[in-house]
Amino acid sequence: MKNRKIAAFAAALCLMGGALPLQTFNLQDITTACAADESSTVIKVELEQAGDISEVSVGNTTETPQWYSDDEKIATVKSVGGLKAQITAVSKGTTTVYAVLSSQLLKFEVTVKADADTTPKEVHIGDIKLTNSSSAAQPELNGVDSSKAKWTSSDEKVAKVSSDGIITAVGKGTCTVFVEYNGTKYTIGITSTYDPQTAAEATAAGETPIGEIKLTNSEPKRKIEATLPAGAKITWSSTDETVATVDSDGTVTAVGKGKCRIYAVIAKQRYFAEVVSEYDPAEVVKPSVIGTINLSDESPSQAITLKNVNTDSGVEWSCSDEKVAKVDDKGIVTAVGSGSAVVTAKVGTTEYLININSTYTAKSSEPKEVTITGIGNTTQLSSAGLGDKVEWISMNKKVATVDDKGLVTAVSEGEALIVANSGKVSTSIKVTVKAKEIVGDANCDGEVSLTDSLLILQHVANASKHPLSEQGKNNADCFNRGDGITAKDALAIQMLDAKVITALPVTEK
Repeated sequence: MKNRKIAAFAAALCLMGGALPLQTFNLQDITTACAADESSTVIKVELEQAGDISEVSVGNTTETPQWYSDDEKIATVKSVGGLKAQITAVSKGTTTVYAVLSSQLLKFEVTVKADADTTPKEVHIGDIKLTNSSSAAQPELNGVDSSKAKWTSSDEKVAKVSSDGIITAVGKGTCTVFVEYNGTKYTIGITSTYDPQTAAEATAAGETPIGEIKLTNSEPKRKIEATLPAGAKITWSSTDETVATVDSDGTVTAVGKGKCRIYAVIAKQRYFAEVVSEYDPAEVVKPSVIGTINLSDESPSQAITLKNVNTDSGVEWSCSDEKVAKVDDKGIVTAVGSGSAVVTAKVGTTEYLININSTYTAKSSEPKEVTITGIGNTTQLSSAGLGDKVEWISMNKKVATVDDKGLVTAVSEGEALIVANSGKVSTSIKVTVKAKEIVGDANCDGEVSLTDSLLILQHVANASKHPLSEQGKNNADCFNRGDGITAKDALAIQMLDAKVITALPVTEK
């Protein structure tokens, strides 16, 4: 249970729901999937309707891929960190999503089966128990803006709910809280043992309960996440520091077994959390170092083996510095850069440490770069080392196109990634297109004509309707160069066309 909040004076429950379905594809087996046909690296992804999401993860690499969608009107793609990305369905149809690596191109054939379903759905997302010590809750629903949703309670004698989703106990019983958002109705079951009389007695004593905390050997620390008055000075204290202590930010740490109260005092108001500690310091096992692994350019990855350790209950892996190395859920540690780090293998409550020494030199994933100056100009890219059959793809056809021989043509100013893919290996080249400076060439087509004169006049009359590129603006300023674009610039081009003058720019005498 993650992202917990506690509403004012009470512990809250976080309900992790999903407004959109999520599918996961792990491509670590892509080599096997493509063994039958090495020229094909296409993974099929099917989404039921617009709005659905698929998460894809590229395995067996330390390089961060670049993601592109061939048609964002059908599906979009965005990186969500590391090797992962999310593909989101936009409308019915089929398109291709690319993951571009320095030596491989992965393709996802994305099919969206239907447009968004406007039929309202009803989804039960969980239950909340309200008590005297936890009399309010503020559920968090993934993909739902609580302030814009419609919240209602089936029985306000049991629990009420505010317009922004804070559920507050009123009396004993059960009811249902409904949340309506974007055509979906979510239901939350409420069971309340709240006794208003008992609560009133506690308030009269000047003390307000803000929750209960259980501490164990596996979770010896918990932070009190009560919603207390913002900006207030809080004095924290424990009634028995042999059971638990509390620091200045409300984090409670177990010391031994027993019960105590943690108090938060603000001015004259006292808030308290009940603490039950099952923590036994005698059972705490200190981490033991079980080995050292050296990583290098020649040996950038190794598998960690836990000898004589029962791992049937699973192993939780982590690395102290992921800029040096990363470790996956199978215990394979892979170098990312040079330096030292510690990998921790947690089995139950026992931790095993493995020292990592890396001399690995991180490989740059930046593609080679080519610059084309002049719209319409071309450059030939080489397919050397890729084999005889190469597929060329432009990731931004609005800036540059590429034919099946690798000839790139500049279309407009900007940047485009060109990918050469042989099925077995691929390479990427970043193409930057810059317009050539030709004084008077307002439309950057490589020549000066009356078309440029007309465009300048239109731009002077309505710049927002007839914009010029930055290079176009620079070229258009051809009369008294440096004074900005005026109708005189258009006149100068007309004079050149009529052979009244022989060259641009023109300086007024």
